[in-house]
Parts: sequence; C-alpha cells; structure tokens
Amino acid sequence: MTLPWREHPAAHEELLAAALHLDDQRPGLGDLLLDAVERAILSVRQSPRSWPPQASSTRGTVIRSRAVQPFRLRIVYAESDGSILVLAYAHESRRPGYWSARLASDD
Repeated sequence: MTLPWREHPAAHEELLAAALHLDDQRPGLGDLLLDAVERAILSVRQSPRSWPPQASSTRGTVIRSRAVQPFRLRIVYAESDGSILVLAYAHESRRPGYWSARLASDD
C-alpha cells in the first residue's frame, strides 16, 4: 500500500532552492535531483519504516530519513495518521536538526 504524503511548506521551498542551485552549477542537474527525490519519495510511501528512526518528537512521533542518491540530500519525514509528512530535504552535513521545529508547526 502506498501512503499519501505531504510536505511542510518550508521543505518544498528548500527542495526547489536546491534544484535551482544545482542547475546554476550545471544545467539539467536540478532536474536529476527532482527525479531522484521523486523515486525516493515513492519508496518512502511504499515502505516508510524501512529506514531506521533518527529521533522522536516530544509527542512520540518517530522521525526517519532516507538518502537521495547520488546527491548529499536526505528526506526527513514522519509517519503520522496513515500518511507521510516530509519535514525537510536536508543536506547531509549542514545544520543538523534545523527542521525539528517544523513538526510542531504543522499541527
């Protein structure tokens, strides 16, 4: 079964910014990123518990992340109420945990 998903608005904005940045470096690279993210999202929707827990919120929501290969990007998400909430499209080595407040702001 494929779960429905949604993105935190800030996550969507950062994905678009990352794609534009990559396109500035090499035309077409942003589209490759978006294609890789689309494939990764599909795998998360089909099997959200395949990736190990990264953290838990104060409400007990489990946060997981999945790498987007070959890019240094991770999809940070939570499974809640039968759907997936993407909290961030986070660079693997920049600002760890910056997205944590987004779970509370999505209520």
